[in-house]
Amino acid sequence: MPTHELLAELNRWVGGVGAREVRPGLTICRFEETGPYLWEPAQGITFGLVAQGRLSLELDRIAYGCEPFQGVVFTDRLCPAVEIVAVSADQPFVAMFLQIDAAVIRRISTDVLVSDASAVTITSRTRKSHNQCSGVFGVDARLLHCVLRFLRAWHDPHQVSRKL
Repeated sequence: MPTHELLAELNRWVGGVGAREVRPGLTICRFEETGPYLWEPAQGITFGLVAQGRLSLELDRIAYGCEPFQGVVFTDRLCPAVEIVAVSADQPFVAMFLQIDAAVIRRISTDVLVSDASAVTITSRTRKSHNQCSGVFGVDARLLHCVLRFLRAWHDPHQVSRKL
């Protein structure tokens, strides 16, 4: 089952208790106690995925709860207040946070629009707040498989040795 696979993969990466940047831009967290967590602002967009436990966060003055297999996205304009609210020694909080450079997102978005402009309908939306990209969302099986493939590709020792 992919949910158990993700939890095992994240635990393999983190190797202990705490927040650890395992690759540039990729932080894996494993905590056994509740409490606040200081999030440092990052350039671009941060994608987070909770695998076990629960956290509470405030983005743009809106409070969110993030359960297992829910994701959170926020931009570099925000430095969210994050609190881990559901953990135990038997079931620690485990999550990943990936920081994605805004320039990369713009380039990919432009490439998609240019390569398939006839298939993409562009509509303008009114923004409810000054932050256009933040919130919590459910993670479906397709996204979960993509995250697993991403982590496994980055964890491959052959790929790591080629980069060193």
